[in-house]
Amino acid sequence: MANTVAGNPIVKVVSVGRGWITVQDSSGEIVTRTGARNWRNNNPGNIKWGKFARQMGAKKGPVAPDGGNFAIFDTRQKGINAMDRLLTSKSYKDLDIDAAISKWTGGHPYKYDLASLKGRK
Repeated sequence: MANTVAGNPIVKVVSVGRGWITVQDSSGEIVTRTGARNWRNNNPGNIKWGKFARQMGAKKGPVAPDGGNFAIFDTRQKGINAMDRLLTSKSYKDLDIDAAISKWTGGHPYKYDLASLKGRK
């Protein structure tokens, strides 16, 4: 399945729940999507909703477990573009990987083995 609804960009979030989201695409089709949150939201970086996400064209998405809301992008490519823009912004571009991950995750990095990345940019 594509990261758009039937190949059309998402234009409206109809409803959300734990593990699912119902959206309407530009043709008017309404579809319920399941799967990983980043896939459902066309948001591979799980970017939070806020000023930056709005500027990148995102819609307000479901509540995040650690507070706030996630952003929902019209297409996966727009989510990738937002992630790229954020990581190359003044806020991130001079951080090493460890500091960037800590900033991105609000100081709560995922439980992956990140030791091999320490000190890299």
